[in-house]
Parts: sequence; structure tokens; C-alpha cells
Amino acid sequence: MDAESWPGFPAVQGETADHLRAHDWAATPLGPIGRWPQSLRTAVDLMLAARQPVYIAWGPELTSLFNDAYIPILGNKYPAALGRPYAELFAEIWHEYRPLVAATMAGEAQHFVDRPVALAGRPGRPMSWFTFSWTPLRDEAGRIAGIYCSAIETTEKVLAERALRARTERDLRRSQTERERQRRLYEAILTNTPDLAYVFDLDHRFSYANEGLLRMWGRSWDEAIGKTCLELGYPDWHAAMHDREIEQVIATRQPIRGEVPFEGTFGRRIYDYIFVPVIDADGRIEAVAGTTRDVTESRQAEEALRESEARFRVVADAVPQIIWITDAEGRAEFFNRQWSDYTGGCYQSTTAAEVAANFVHPDDVAVTMARFEEARRTGGSFLVEHRIRSKDGGYRWFLVRGEPHRDACSGEIVRWFGASIDIHDRREAEAALRESEARWRGLFGRMQEGVEVDELVYDADGRAMDVRYLEVNPAWERQTGLSRETVVGRRMSEILPAEEVAFWTEAFAQVAETGQAADIERYVAPLGRWYEVIAYPFEPGRTAALVLDVTTRKAEEERRALLMREVDHRAKNALAVVGAALRLTQAPDVPTFQRIALGRISALARAQTLLAQDRWRGADLRTLVEGELAPFVGEVGPRVEVNGAPVVLPPGAAQPVAMALHELATNAVKYGALSMATGRVSVSWRFDEKASGRLRLRWAEAGGPPVSGPPLRRGFGSRVIEDTIRRQLGGKASLSWDAGGVVCEIAVPLWSAGDGGPEAWGHDGAKRETAEGHAGDSLARAEQHVREAEQGVARQRLIIEGISEDRHPRALAEARRVLAALQETLKLTRHQLRRERQMRGLDPRHGARGH
Repeated sequence: MDAESWPGFPAVQGETADHLRAHDWAATPLGPIGRWPQSLRTAVDLMLAARQPVYIAWGPELTSLFNDAYIPILGNKYPAALGRPYAELFAEIWHEYRPLVAATMAGEAQHFVDRPVALAGRPGRPMSWFTFSWTPLRDEAGRIAGIYCSAIETTEKVLAERALRARTERDLRRSQTERERQRRLYEAILTNTPDLAYVFDLDHRFSYANEGLLRMWGRSWDEAIGKTCLELGYPDWHAAMHDREIEQVIATRQPIRGEVPFEGTFGRRIYDYIFVPVIDADGRIEAVAGTTRDVTESRQAEEALRESEARFRVVADAVPQIIWITDAEGRAEFFNRQWSDYTGGCYQSTTAAEVAANFVHPDDVAVTMARFEEARRTGGSFLVEHRIRSKDGGYRWFLVRGEPHRDACSGEIVRWFGASIDIHDRREAEAALRESEARWRGLFGRMQEGVEVDELVYDADGRAMDVRYLEVNPAWERQTGLSRETVVGRRMSEILPAEEVAFWTEAFAQVAETGQAADIERYVAPLGRWYEVIAYPFEPGRTAALVLDVTTRKAEEERRALLMREVDHRAKNALAVVGAALRLTQAPDVPTFQRIALGRISALARAQTLLAQDRWRGADLRTLVEGELAPFVGEVGPRVEVNGAPVVLPPGAAQPVAMALHELATNAVKYGALSMATGRVSVSWRFDEKASGRLRLRWAEAGGPPVSGPPLRRGFGSRVIEDTIRRQLGGKASLSWDAGGVVCEIAVPLWSAGDGGPEAWGHDGAKRETAEGHAGDSLARAEQHVREAEQGVARQRLIIEGISEDRHPRALAEARRVLAALQETLKLTRHQLRRERQMRGLDPRHGARGH
């Protein structure tokens, strides 16, 4: 084993490498491995490492070496082939390859592609094909010592190619036969088809035209073939168009299609044509083929269909309903314009289920699809009411009706034609009517006003002579004291005296005959009540009347008349106070006079407002104090301290006290504590424990300018305070000028200043409530009374205007003056009430403080 004499050679592992190591190379011309030249060992290592079949012939005897990949080529010659000379190993081909071996050993490399080699070692394959290269190998001296052969067997490829060529040749022969058969077939078809078939050569000349085209031209084959369109009589524009199209097909290798009218032997017809490229075996355009079809009738039919569809669409779009068409399964084929106008959706080929899901109200989808499936199953009409969503997102009710259209032959349903009619307003009207009827019935039974429906009874001459009660409601029974069972169906003459029957018969007859409603107020003596009856024409010979028991209202009107007289009296008193305030006001100029006078009148107005709020039963002292100070210091806060038990000043005391407080506040702002940021005012009151019913009020200033003593002269404000309290209220008012500020002490006997005497007032000065006391919001009540008083003034004006000037001129002038003064007082009161609401943040509609 020569491997021991050269460890590590060969370096590659494998079957052949193992045999190489084990071989007795000493018995070969190569000798032991240890004596092999380095060039041989390198070539062997390269051979064994190669993936493709490699064979080496070395030395003069061309001793054989090979790798594992070469073993299949040797066949049954392996493994004895290792170390054998080339001429011996391949004796069967040596005579053929001997010259090639010699040329290679002479330094000429060889390369063969798909070379046939008849190898004897491969039973069942007498001939094999290889692509291989022979490369000369040189030893250390540079002499050629062997051949390096790398080979790839191509037997399978060569055999496959030969089989393919043979099959191709057979297919070609068969194809030629088939083409000939097809040519005959196509010729038969093209000769007899109604379409026109033809071929242009690359010069735009006809190289083929079928019989149909020749007949259309009115020419024979010899007269037509080889001619251009222009030469065959085509109009210039027509021939030029086809020339451009032929060139386009040649340039783009793409078909082109068109439609054109042509005047031939068949008259003027419309033809649809197509030009296609004819490509030869080398991929070159060799011609342009075309077919033309007479589409005159189909175009006329299409035009007629378009016109019919256009007329149908115009008609469908003109109707106010949604028109739709579906196929047998419910897939939409058509919607008119009303569909898109209403839903905002464009036409899409969607199923009935998709339309329902996308546009029908979710609560109506199930019943809609159930009805449609039932119509499909039974073949009957499709009828449903459902809501469809509009483009604005709202829903409206529609009545949907669809009818099946059947195939004339099979009877199968092929389409559904239907319409969706907007019934939303009708449904709402019906619902409203039902609700109205129910509401009317409920209202008729629950309403507080009496209602009666009457029928006039006529005599033989057609004159109304009586009234028959047809219907009355429970309120009518309560207001009249007559039961329904007693009157319904009976005549009025059976229930009321003749005088009442005559009056009401005449009144109701006039309403029925003129069609004009009548508003009647009458005292019905048998029932002992006042009634306002508003009668309306109802049906021919019938009237309906609203009956209101106004007995209480009549009494209220009497009370309002008394109230007006009271308002007149109080307005005169208020005007007298205002006049006195204006007369006593002194100022160096008009603006100052206006400011002082307005302040004093505003003080009176605020007191007036408080009195009006409580129906002239008194004014809350705390509210009065805070209201008079508010114009000077805003909301009562750190600069003002107000203390005292709840006291309600009588009406006669409210305005004088307000005037005094106004003067004190004015002087404090001008000269006293409120003229400085650090100044404060304290207002307190209490009841005199020794003199029952006497109120003591104390005004004290502090933190103002230093006070050295009383002023040198007595001011108008001081006189107003003292005179107002003393003369109008019979009380006392004293002023002192302490070092800290002005102090005013006021003592007022409450019961002597108000109405009703001491028995009408409580210990706290609040007037005791009577059975006619009010509840609720005082401002709202005050406003209501002002409105009622204004209405009373308006009525009095009308009465006065109706009196003759000649009879009572002085009295009328005095009455007008009093009414004017009263109107101004009410206007001022209303203005102050509005200001009071604004200051308190009250809602003018409800008299409640807003959020």
C-alpha cells in the first residue's frame, strides 16, 4: 500500500480515493505513489475534488485515473479500470481517438459537444453522447506528460432532441395537412358567410375578398383583387381612413375596430369592421386581414330601443313616485330619478336584501324581505309599507307594490316591476286624525269649559223654533247643573222657560244661517248664573257652542272697578308727593335739579314697586333699605350693615321712609362716609318697647371725613327728612353730627301711617293676612295687577270719550287729567318692576330666579 509512503495523499475522501490508496501502483508504469511527481499528485487532487466526471491519462502508457463522478461512464469496467492504459481500457474506440490523443499529447487541447461514443462497458446503451474537453498536463520540466479530461454526458438530451425533431417533423406534416383542410373549410365558410372577409397586402391592396364582399361591391374577383379602396370607388375620406387604419395595425401590431356607413349595391348600409395583423413564422407582419358585418338592422333596433328607453325614463322620471325594476331574484336593474333625488344614492346593481339593509328602516327590513320572498314563492303581488331613509338621514313611509313579469313561453318570472309611493304625509295625517279624535274625545271629556252641540228645529215654514241638544260634555253638566241624560236628545223648550228658548233659538239660527261665530254673554235666570257662550256653525242646521260660567269673572270685574277707584285714589296721592318733592328741590342749575329730582322720584318709585308687589298691603323694610342703598354702593356688602327684625311698612309709611333714606344716602355719598373708600354705613331698626307699634330706625355713619359739628346752615336734605317723617307720618327725625359721622334717629308710629289701624298689624309690623291674601310670586302678581289696572284705565278712557263734551266739559277735563296721571304712575310702576326683575335675575315669564 503506497499510501503509507506518502501520508495525506490524496487529500480528498471518497470511493475512488480509497481505491487509489489501496492500489498496487508499483505494478503499473506510474510506479509507487511516493515517486509520483508533484504535478501528477496536484492533478489527481484536483480531479478527485471535482464534482463533474474527470479522467486523467498519465505517462507514455496513458495510465488511467478517474474520480467518483466518472464511474457511471466506465460502467462494468469499474473498478478494474484503475491503473490500466487508455488503449487497453478503451480498446473499442482506440482506433477513432488515437489521432486525437496524439494531437493532445502534442499540446493541442480538444473540445467536443454532444460527441457520440460507443463504449463497450455500458450494456443496454451501445452509443452514448458526451460534451468533453481534453487539456494537456505538463510535468515539472514543462513537458506534456498526460491528458486532463472533464466530461458531461448528454445522452439523454441528445436522445430527447432527436425525439423532439422527429415529433416536430411529424407534427409539421400533420399541420400542413390540417392547414390545407382548414383552408378548404375557411374558404367554404368565408364564401358563404354573410360577413365580408378580406385581406390587404402591405401596399393596402386587396389580396383576398370573399363572395359577400364581391357582391357588395358588384365586382368580380379579377376586377377587385389587387385594387385599393380608392380604386374600387370608395369615397376619398373613406379610403383615406382605411389607409390610416392599415398603417396603424402594421405599426402597433394591434387590431383596430370601427363602424362606418357605405353606399354599395345594397344601398346605404352601416358596417362594423375590424382589422387585425397577419404575422408570419418569423414574426413579421405580412398582411392585414379584416371582417365587416352589416349592422344596419341592429343599429336601427338599438336606436329604437334607446329612444324607447329614453321615453320610458322621461316618463318614469316625470312621475312623483319611485319606479324600480329588478330581475327575478330581486337584483336591481333600474331606478328612476326620484330614487337618487330622495335617497342621494346612485343606481347600483344590488340585491333586494342589500337595498333593504342600506335604505330601509331597520325595524322594517324583516317584514319587507318576508313579503318579497312570499311574492316570489307564490308569484303574487309584492305589497308592503316601510320607511326609506332620505339623503338627509330622516325616514319617510312608502307604500311599495311590485308585479311579476313572466316569460311568454315558459311562464317563469323574469322581472319585477314596481313603484314606491310616498305615503308619509297620509300616514301622519291618519295618525294625527286618530290622535286628534282620541285627544278630542279625551279633551271633550276633560276640558273645564262646557261644550254643547245643538240642532235647530224648524217649523213648516222653515223658521227656527226650537233647539235640540245633541251632545254635551261633563264640564257643561257641572256648569249648568243639568245632567247629560236629562238634556241630550231633548228640546230646549222642555228644559228652559220660553224666554230663554226664544233668545237662544234666534242666536243659534243666526250663527247657522250666516256662518259667522257669535260671542254672547247672558245671565240665565233659571240657572242663576252668568254664561259666556261662543257659538260656531258646525254642520247645516247645527251649531257647536263653548259654554263658560263667567259668574266669578263678573264678580271679579266688579272688584276690579273698585280696585280702579282705589288705584285712582293712590295715584293722586303719589302725584301729590312727587309734586311736593319737585317743589322743594333746589339746585343751582337744570342738570343738578334733574339729577336730584330724579333720585327722589326714583326713591318714591322703588317704594311704589314694593307696595305694588304686595298689592299695596305694605313694603318689606329690609328690601326697601337695600333698594335705596343699591344705586350708591351696589349690592349690600362690607361697606353697609343692615340689621333688624322682619318689618312690613304700611303703604302710607313706605314712600316717606324711602324718601328719608334716599336723602341720607345722597348726603353720605356727597359729604359723608360713602364719599370715602373706608367709609361705612350701618342701618338698624327695632320696635319701641314703651310705645306699642312705634318703629325706631337708626342711620349711623363711620370712617368718613372728620365731623367737627353741625353744618353752619340747615340743608334742604335735612328739612326733607324731618318734614317728611313729621308731617306725613306723625313721627320724629333727629340728626346729630358725632365725631365718627352723621347719626339719624327716626321714630315712626306704624298703625297711624297705614290703613286699618293697629288691629290690622302684627307685633313685627307686618300686616295680618286675610282670606283674600295672595300666594306665589309677588312680582308676577304686581305685574298682573298693573296690567289689569292699565286695561281698566283704557276702558275708562273709552267711556269718557263716549260722553258729550257739551254736557260735562269741566268734569271730562278733570277725568282725563286724572286718567293721564294714573297712566303715568302705572307706567313708572311697570318700569320699576322690570328693573327689579333685572336686578334679581328673575325670568320674566315665570317670576322665578333664573339659573
